Amino acid sequence: MESMEVVEKEKDVFEIVVDFEVGGDPNRIYRTMVDLLESFRGLDGTLTEMIGIEVSDSLSLEGIESGSLKTIIRNLVEDVPDNDLRELNVKRLIGHYLIKSKYAVLNWCQETPRLDSLEQVGILEGELLKIAEESQINQIPAYSPPDKVKLLTDITSIQKSTQYLGNNDSVYFSSEEGVSKVSNGIEISDSIVKEVLTREVVEQRTPSILKVKKPDYLGKSKWLMKFQGHNIDVSVTDEEWLDKFQNKEIALLPGDSIRGTLLQVISYGHDLEVLSINYFLESVGEVIEAPKLVQSKFEKF
Repeated sequence: MESMEVVEKEKDVFEIVVDFEVGGDPNRIYRTMVDLLESFRGLDGTLTEMIGIEVSDSLSLEGIESGSLKTIIRNLVEDVPDNDLRELNVKRLIGHYLIKSKYAVLNWCQETPRLDSLEQVGILEGELLKIAEESQINQIPAYSPPDKVKLLTDITSIQKSTQYLGNNDSVYFSSEEGVSKVSNGIEISDSIVKEVLTREVVEQRTPSILKVKKPDYLGKSKWLMKFQGHNIDVSVTDEEWLDKFQNKEIALLPGDSIRGTLLQVISYGHDLEVLSINYFLESVGEVIEAPKLVQSKFEKF
C-alpha cells in the first residue's frame, strides 16, 4: 500500500505553497489560494480540450500543512466515456498530463516576462501539444493545439491570483516535474491584448481631479498621477495645454492637481474580466495649487 501511495502522488498530486511574511492581512493568503485553485481548474478545462476527450474532473484536497501554507491537491478525473477507455489507468494518465502541462505553463511564464508576439505563444502551444502526444492517452493519436484565447485568459487569471500578496510573499507550484514559482505579473503588450484577448472595449469620460505626482516636462511620456486613491499613468492629449506647460507658460508643481476631462479606455477579456485600463487626459480646465504648508517654528530659525 505504501508504494502505491508514492505512485499516486507522482501521477496525480501537486502542491501549492505560499511562503508569506508574518503580519499583515491574513485574508491575502487565503484569497490567493482560493483564486489559484479556481484558475488552475479553468486551465484544466483548456488542457483537456486538447486531447479531444470529454472529461469530468475536479480538484481534490489531500491535505494542508502549516509553516508556509502548503495545500496538497489531487487532479481527480471523475469520469470519461467508456469508448475512450483504452486501459484501466487512463484517468491516472490524464491527471498526470494535466499536472505536467500546468508545470510547463508556469515555467513559460517565468521565461516570458513580456509577451510581445504570438510567436511566443506558439512556443508554449508547441510544448503543450508535445506533452499531449507523449501522454498516449488516445487510442488514435489525434491532439489539437490549445485555444489561444482560453490559454492566455487562463494565464492572466493565474497571475492575477497573486495580486493580494505583499512584496515579501511568494507562491510555488510543486509536483514530480519540479518546482516553479507562480509569476506575479507577465507584461502583455497592448497589441496582443487587442489582437487576441479583448472581447470588448468600453470608453468612459468623466470630469475629474487628478493630483500630479510626476509630470513630463519635455516630451509626450505618460504622467504619474493620483486618481481615486491610486497612482495611474496618464497620457496628456490636450496638446494646446501641454505645449503651454512645457514652454513654461503655465506653472505646475508636483503635488498640484489638475481639473479636466479624463478618458478611461477599459479592455474586457472573453471572461469579462478587466484586462487593462488606459487613461487619457483629454482636456485641462484648470490647475489647482497644493495647499501651502504652514512654516513650523523651527523653520524660522
